[in-house]
Amino acid sequence: MSMILTHLLNSKIYLLKFFCSLLLATVIISCNNAESTSKQETKKDSVISLNDTIPLKREQVDEKPVAGFDENKGDAGINVKVYETAETFDYLLKVKYHGHNISDTLKVPNFGIWPKVEIKKAETDNACIVGFLDNKGAFKEYKLIAGNGDKLNIKILKRYAVATYRAGE
Repeated sequence: MSMILTHLLNSKIYLLKFFCSLLLATVIISCNNAESTSKQETKKDSVISLNDTIPLKREQVDEKPVAGFDENKGDAGINVKVYETAETFDYLLKVKYHGHNISDTLKVPNFGIWPKVEIKKAETDNACIVGFLDNKGAFKEYKLIAGNGDKLNIKILKRYAVATYRAGE
C-alpha cells in the first residue's frame, strides 16, 4: 500500500513539475513574441531617427522671423511670425489680430535634420497652418491659427513625437 502511495505522490510531483515548466515556457515565448511584434508595428508616418548630431541648444539665435504669414485686411487682418529660441527645436509664435498681440510656442520634433518651420494659408480667411518639414521634405501640419470676428483660435491639429536610439543601447 505504501508503495502505491509513494508512486502516486511521485507522479503528482512529476505532473506538477511538468505543468510548471510548460507554463514558464509559454510565458517566455509570449513575451518574446509581443516584443518582436511591437517592434515591427510602426505606422507608415513613423520616423526612426538614428542621427542625434543636431545640438539641442542654438549657438546663435536669429532675431528675424524664420517664417511669417500676413493677411492684411486693415485692422481685421491676421499676422503670424515664428521666431527661433535658444532651444533648437522650440520656436516662439507671435500673432497679431484685431489689435491683440498673442504669443504661443511651437515644438518641432528632432528628425535628425535642422528644423524648418513653414506657414501655409488655410482654406478660410484670416487663418493659417503652422507646420514644419520632416526629414523627407514633406510639410507636417501642426497648429491652425484662425481669427473669427474678434476672437482668435489656436488649435493643435496633430501631435508628433520622434524617438532617438543610439547604437548599443
